Amino acid sequence: MWIAVTPLAESAVVSAHLWFDAGAADEGPTEHGAAHFVEHLLFKGTDRRPVGGSASAIEGIGGDLNAWTSFDETTLHATALADGVNEVLDVLIDMAQHAVFDPDEVERERQVVLEELRGYADDPESVAADHLQAQVFCNHAYGRPIIGTEASVGGLSRDDLVGFWRRHYHPGRAVLSVAGPVDPQAVRDQVRTLTAGWPIGESRDPLGRPQNPHRRVTLLDRDFGSVVVQMGYPGPAVDDPDVAALDVLLAGLGQGGASRLHTRLDLQAGVASQVWAQAQHYRQGGMVSVTFCCGETEAALAIAHDTLTAVGERGLTVAEVQRARDGLLADLLFATETTDGIAGELAWSIARLGHPNGLNTYREALRAVTADDVARVARRFLEPERLQVVVIDREITDSTVERHLPVDVPLPRAPTKHSRATGPTTVDVHGMTVALWPDDTEVVGIKILGFGGQSLEEARLAGSTEAWARTVIRGAGPYYAVTYAERADALALSFDATAGRSTMGLDATFPAVHSEAALALFGRMITDPRFDLEDFNHVREAMLDDLAAQVDQSDTVATEVLWRSLWPRHPWRLPILGTPATLSRIRPGRLATIHDDVLQPENLIIGVAGGFDPDIVLAEFERWAEVLTETGSKPLTLAEPTRERTPSRRSNPRTRYAGTQQATVLMGTRGVAFDDPRRTPLAVSTAILDSQAGRLFLQLREVRGLAYSVWARSEAGLGGGTFSAGLATDPNRVQEAASALRGVLVELARTGPTDDELARVRRMLVGQAAMRLQRVAGRASELAWSELLGRPVGVDALRERLQGVTPASMQQALQSLDLGEALTVRVLPRPNADPEGSR
Repeated sequence: MWIAVTPLAESAVVSAHLWFDAGAADEGPTEHGAAHFVEHLLFKGTDRRPVGGSASAIEGIGGDLNAWTSFDETTLHATALADGVNEVLDVLIDMAQHAVFDPDEVERERQVVLEELRGYADDPESVAADHLQAQVFCNHAYGRPIIGTEASVGGLSRDDLVGFWRRHYHPGRAVLSVAGPVDPQAVRDQVRTLTAGWPIGESRDPLGRPQNPHRRVTLLDRDFGSVVVQMGYPGPAVDDPDVAALDVLLAGLGQGGASRLHTRLDLQAGVASQVWAQAQHYRQGGMVSVTFCCGETEAALAIAHDTLTAVGERGLTVAEVQRARDGLLADLLFATETTDGIAGELAWSIARLGHPNGLNTYREALRAVTADDVARVARRFLEPERLQVVVIDREITDSTVERHLPVDVPLPRAPTKHSRATGPTTVDVHGMTVALWPDDTEVVGIKILGFGGQSLEEARLAGSTEAWARTVIRGAGPYYAVTYAERADALALSFDATAGRSTMGLDATFPAVHSEAALALFGRMITDPRFDLEDFNHVREAMLDDLAAQVDQSDTVATEVLWRSLWPRHPWRLPILGTPATLSRIRPGRLATIHDDVLQPENLIIGVAGGFDPDIVLAEFERWAEVLTETGSKPLTLAEPTRERTPSRRSNPRTRYAGTQQATVLMGTRGVAFDDPRRTPLAVSTAILDSQAGRLFLQLREVRGLAYSVWARSEAGLGGGTFSAGLATDPNRVQEAASALRGVLVELARTGPTDDELARVRRMLVGQAAMRLQRVAGRASELAWSELLGRPVGVDALRERLQGVTPASMQQALQSLDLGEALTVRVLPRPNADPEGSR
C-alpha cells in the first residue's frame, strides 16, 4: 500500500482517502456492476462493526464518511475532527479489509442499487450520458454504465461479489492519502499494524485501448419534458501529454459565461442553456463531451456543430485561452482549501499517474499552454468524422438532424415510452391539504411542508429547529437509528427533514412497489418520532463541529451577519446552528414540542407524485391525521417581522473574519414575504444577476476579474424576507469589489433588464423547472410549495407567471428595496491564519 501524508499543523480536521485501482473497467463479462455494488456493501457491516456501524463511528467523532466508484478506481474517504485520525484510519481499512457481505444485506442492497438505476433512468441527462459513453467507447469497458443494468445487477450472486472484492481490493492495489495535523510516522505505523495479515490479491489485468468510432447520431424518443443534447469525441488517457492543453480548450469552449459555446448558444442566440464542455480522462482512453439543454433544438444543433467545426479548424483566440487557463488554475487553487481536497488530489496523482507530483506537473503544464497548443489539440481531438451525438427530443425528426449533422448510417430511435399522467388534484384530509399527482412511473415522492422554522425559535434555544430536522430522521417508534435505517434501506426508502427561516418540512422517495410498507415506516417518523437522547447528543456534537468549521466559511459568516443586522429583533437574527451555549440548553423534549406544534393537520401541506395508488396514500394520511389530532397542541405562534424597524446603513457591521485566503462581500436589504406581488419580479432579478450569463458573473468575474464566485438571492418568508447579492474575492480588492457590486445592483434597479436578458432568463427558469419536474421529488415539492404559495402547478403556469414579469415591474420591485442603501458585510481572512499551511 502506498501511504502518503500531508501534515497541516493548523487544520482543525483530518481527511483520509483510501483508493483502490479497481473499478468498473476491471469487471469480467458476468460481473457488470460488481464494483459499484461492492462499494455499497462495504458500508453494510464488518467483522467488528454492524450495519451502519462504520458511518456511525465516523459521525461519532464529528466526521463524514463517503465513497464513490469510477471505471478505474473505488474510493473510500472520510473527514473528521483532527483528534479522530486513528478512528478514521481504522474505519476505512476495516471496511475495505473485513466487510462481511451478509447474504440478507446483499439482497437488501441489491434493491437499493436497482432503485438507483431507476432513478438514473428517470433523469434525461443521465440517459443521454450513458448513450454517449456507449457510442464513444463502442464495445469497450468504458462504454458500459458503471452502475450496471437491472439484468446484470440482478444476476450478481454473493459469491460473485465476494470474489471480485477479494481479487481486486487489497494492499497491493491501494493508495492511502491523509491530510491534516498528523504525525506522518505515526500514521504509517498505525496503517502497517491495521493491514498486517491482509493478503495481496491479483494484480491489475491489462486493459485494451478503445477503438475510434465512426460518426453516429442517436435520437432517443423518451417521454421527458427536457430536451437534452450531448456531443462527444474520443479523448486522451490521463497520462497523455496533451491533457492540459485539451482542458484549456474545453474550458474556453464550454466552461464559464464567456466561453465560446455558451456565448453563441445562450447569450447570443438564446436557443440553449446549461451549456458545458469537459474531458474525462481514464487510464486507457478518454472522452470529450459537450452538453446543453435546448429551447430550439434545430437551431442549437446547427450552432453547436458550426462552432465545434470552426474551433476544430482554428482553435481559440489568445484572450479565450488566457481566460480559460487562468480559470482552471484558480479552480486548482481553491481545491486545496480543505483537507479533503488536498488528500483527494494527492491520492488521485498517485493512483492515476503513479507518483505524488502529478498535479504540480499538471499545473505547470497548464501555465505553459499557448494558443498554438490549443489549436493543435483542437485539430487532434475535434475530428468531425469521430463526432458522436445523442439527442433527446420527441419533436425533432431524422431529416432535421441529418440536415445539420449529416451521417452515413441510419439514425436509430429508442422505443417510445408514453406517460398516462392524470394531472394534479387537491383534497382535504382532516385539515391537511393533500395535493396528488399520480402517473405510471415506478417511484413515489412525498413532500410535507408547514410553517415553522426559525420564526418560532427563542433566543436562548437558538438552533432548535435545525436540531429537530437532524434528529427526527434518526429513528421512530420502536426503531432506534440503525434499525430504522436498515428497514428503510430494505425498502429503498430515502427521507430527509429541513428547517428554514419560516417553514419546516419532511420528504421521502421510494419504489412504488414498496408503497404500503414505505408509507407506514415513513409515517412512524411523522406520528411517533423517537428523539432519542443518544441520537440527539450525536446531532448536537455534529452541529458543534459545523459551528467550529464556520471559521473557514466566509460566505456562511457573511450570511449570518446580514440576517442579524437586517432583523435585529426577529428570530431570523439567530444563527441557524445556534451557539455552543444555546445548544447546551436544548433537550429532546424541546424537539418533541416543536414537532407537535408544527405537525398539526391544519398547518400541513403534503404533495405526492409518482406511481402511487391514491386510495392507499389517502388511507395512510387519514391515520396520520388522526394521531396528530390526538396529540393536541397549542396554536402555532410565529414572530411577526412586520413590526421590525428598518435598520439604517449607518448601523451596518463593517467587518468580520473567516477563512484564510478569500474575502466575501455581501450586500442586502429587507426583502418580501411569500404573498408579496413583488416576489416573482425579484426572483427573476436574481436570475438576471447571478446565472452564468448574469450581470454579476459577466461584469464582476468575466470582465473585471474581481470574483471567483458570485450570487444573488431573494429569500421570501412569512411576513418578510431578504434580498442579497455577494461575491468571493481577493482580500486586497474588497473595496473595489464592494463598489462594483453595489454599482451592478443600483444599475439594474435604475434601468431594469434588457428585453434579451428577460427573454433569456424566462427560458432558463422554465427549463430549470422542467428538469426538476422530471423527478418525483421535484414534482412532489412543486405541489406542496404551490399550495403554500397559492399558485398554479407546473411549467405552463410558471411560463405564464414569468410572462407577467416586465422590465417595468422588475424596476419597480427593485427600486422599492432601495439597493443604494443596502447593508454591506465584509468577511476578510483571519488575521493570524496561515494561507499556505504546512505541507
